[in-house]
Amino acid sequence: MPYALDFSETAVEDLERLIDSLPASRREKAIERIEAACQAFCERPEHSQDPSPPTFRLNFEVDGVRYYWTATYRLGLDEGTLIVTHVFRTPPL
Repeated sequence: MPYALDFSETAVEDLERLIDSLPASRREKAIERIEAACQAFCERPEHSQDPSPPTFRLNFEVDGVRYYWTATYRLGLDEGTLIVTHVFRTPPL
């Protein structure tokens, strides 16, 4: 079941901080890749039973540089919205 996507204020602040840490020439493409990764997860979520809070990877590449970020999320009260709560850097797998 696909979910609608939403971001908490904290997640928006996390993303702004992370995007601002990138070279200016990579920021627009990074935003596009992050949005695509979030939408793809909302369309085909793979809920894990282990993590608390649940997470999904936001790995993406811009201009040959690979970035490894992770998002935490929760389901909205309507059970049809996936709310990203935090975004942070993670080491490569």
